[in-house]
Amino acid sequence: MNIYMDSHVGLIRANNEDSSRVIKLSEDASILIVADGMGGHKKGEVASGLAIEHLGKYFQENKGYFINYLSATKQNESYENRILDEIKKAVNYANDVIAEMSYQEEYKMMGTTVVLAVLYRDKM
Repeated sequence: MNIYMDSHVGLIRANNEDSSRVIKLSEDASILIVADGMGGHKKGEVASGLAIEHLGKYFQENKGYFINYLSATKQNESYENRILDEIKKAVNYANDVIAEMSYQEEYKMMGTTVVLAVLYRDKM
């Protein structure tokens, strides 16, 4: 499967606050992430970059568990909840990093939205 990502600054802003990444966990498993820095707030591009970086870090550090849960879903649907729990943990981890940094005046009120998809074999 070929994956292509693109982003456009839009018509209003001068800088692009979007970040994206493909995290390849194995031959069968990938995670696609898009983070959209909050325009109109300070340092949206920093927040989206941090989100991508730390989501990537979390999934790489925990990929063994994640891949095991993905492969077990065909036998047992309860593993889907474990996958969702891991996604929540990853997002909370990235959010904590951004929140901690936002205590500094330069980064106060920075934020981002995050959307991610998990691809495993023939399913998303």
